[in-house]
Amino acid sequence: MYCQKVKGSILGDRWGRAPVRGGDTSRLRAYNERLIIGAIRQAGALSKAEIARATGLSAQAASVIVNRLLAEHLLAKRRKVRGQVGQPQTPIALNPEGAYGLGVKIGRRSVEAVLVDFLGAVVASRRFAHAAPLPGPALAQAAAAARELAALARPGRLAGLGVAMPGDLHEWAVELGQTPGALDGWRGLDVAGALAAATGLETTVSNDATAACAAELALGDAIACRSALYLYLGAFI
Repeated sequence: MYCQKVKGSILGDRWGRAPVRGGDTSRLRAYNERLIIGAIRQAGALSKAEIARATGLSAQAASVIVNRLLAEHLLAKRRKVRGQVGQPQTPIALNPEGAYGLGVKIGRRSVEAVLVDFLGAVVASRRFAHAAPLPGPALAQAAAAARELAALARPGRLAGLGVAMPGDLHEWAVELGQTPGALDGWRGLDVAGALAAATGLETTVSNDATAACAAELALGDAIACRSALYLYLGAFI
């Protein structure tokens, strides 16, 4: 992956535009919360003053939002840092148990599911191999794995289910040793709706390459990049 590093700020726009700055109006509450969480995720831990500088928020606005996120247990305080000039600083970090994400990948050779905490660390995973991703069995495996892993998250802390899969599974029947048309059930199938109904979780579906790139931008090597070139290599690619 080619990465162009952000200069001059610990918080750069991950999509190649100018660095994002926060706003103090109430309508930007959710945006500013994400901005603060992103700054802390990139740095590991920041004091309130550092958060304000990194995001462009006023000290008061940053403090109010941080206190709210602390009360919601999305953030956690670390031990104060002493021995420096001025008052001791209290680093603020993400709370690993503050939120969880559940992901499922439906691939040409397997169904994989993973539960991650708020830091992106893997809590648990499941994998089912198959000769070909027949719609019925693959969705049943995905739903079963999602339900099992969802039970491991703290109650009320699971953000939802994200599904990554190729957008053209129905075209690979012959290449996967199946009869022509064996995978036609994927054509036009509402995968998000089917898995949402089977798991009770809010579900979104993305192309597997798009999902992999988004993960690098949010949690991987590209988190500090202004722009990045991502190459995805998988089965048959």
